[in-house]
Amino acid sequence: MHYAIAEGSLYKWSGIKSIDSIGKATHLKYLHIGSSPSLAPLEPLEQLSNLEWLELENIKACSDLSFAKRLKKLKGFLLRVTEIALNTCTSKRWSR
Repeated sequence: MHYAIAEGSLYKWSGIKSIDSIGKATHLKYLHIGSSPSLAPLEPLEQLSNLEWLELENIKACSDLSFAKRLKKLKGFLLRVTEIALNTCTSKRWSR
């Protein structure tokens, strides 16, 4: 299920596995990706230079969140993981 609005996009229960082409959506300010446990890598998100708010939910393959350091306009980042294995992400809320 995908909902798009002028400045944001919501991918809920999508099961997407790749976001390699997301860098073309540089206008995005808000992005939610949910229930995509096989999504990897997350580095393409660093191309979203106008992103202000990012929510990632149930993405088990997200062990490297260093891309977020390069999102200079990011004001909020919510990471929600329901099933955690060693060496993967934990639930955290981050804001600048």
